[in-house]
Amino acid sequence: MEKRKPVVALLLSMLAPGLGQVYNTELGKGIILQILIQLAGVGIYIITSYVWKSPQMVVLFILITLLIAICIHLYSMIDAYRIAKQKEAVALKPYNKWYIYVLILIISWGLGACYKNISSWRSYKMVASSMEPTLQKGDRVFVNKYAYSSKIQPKRGDVIAFIFPEDTSKDFIKRVVAIPGDKVEIRDRIVIVDGKPVVGDYVIFSGNNDNVMRRINNKPEIIIPENKYYVLGDNRDKSYDSRFWGFVDRNAIIGKAMFIYYSSDSNRIILEIH
Repeated sequence: MEKRKPVVALLLSMLAPGLGQVYNTELGKGIILQILIQLAGVGIYIITSYVWKSPQMVVLFILITLLIAICIHLYSMIDAYRIAKQKEAVALKPYNKWYIYVLILIISWGLGACYKNISSWRSYKMVASSMEPTLQKGDRVFVNKYAYSSKIQPKRGDVIAFIFPEDTSKDFIKRVVAIPGDKVEIRDRIVIVDGKPVVGDYVIFSGNNDNVMRRINNKPEIIIPENKYYVLGDNRDKSYDSRFWGFVDRNAIIGKAMFIYYSSDSNRIILEIH
């Protein structure tokens, strides 16, 4: 028989919901709380992109699921502390061993890390002005990693996140202007795809048209190879893109940029990206 320590129960539940209950010899309750917190993790990281109808729906789903997770965590902590304080000395169970607690903790944290690694979405903070005016410096962007599949491929005009070909430790966000099989030419800043100028009110030229930029903004016609994409920044004079380093491989595409979920400009929050 041994008295349970309330502070220990509280700290264990703080580390992993349900662990304090296991410490208090309430294995069943501990398992239920741990399952609930794991389901919340699945909801936030995996299911989110499947509820895509609008930016508002996605953000609301994440906030509600996050609130549920916080409530589960707080309940676990308060309940573990309260039960440990109320209970008299209890008969310890076979699972009341320090290494069992460590094992549960490793499993709980391991599953959480796994959800993040296989998350259906990713967020990015714009650190440069290469995609202005569509994406401004400081904007935080929601990227749907499940937007593309074997049946749904990136199309012209999509804003995508991808692994930077020259440094795979970095991710870039640019706009697709040409897809496999397209013929692309740049003539005096005008992008021509399959003989037709690509126009859009999202394109700006905010720099000087010096000798370097004139060379970059005049490119002979090329054909986009299979599984390759030609991408440009909307702020053409301040974008390091396919004009400099070539194509983006299909396997390097992370997902489609869907909306801005935070911006210093309140009018841009929950703004869909087009």
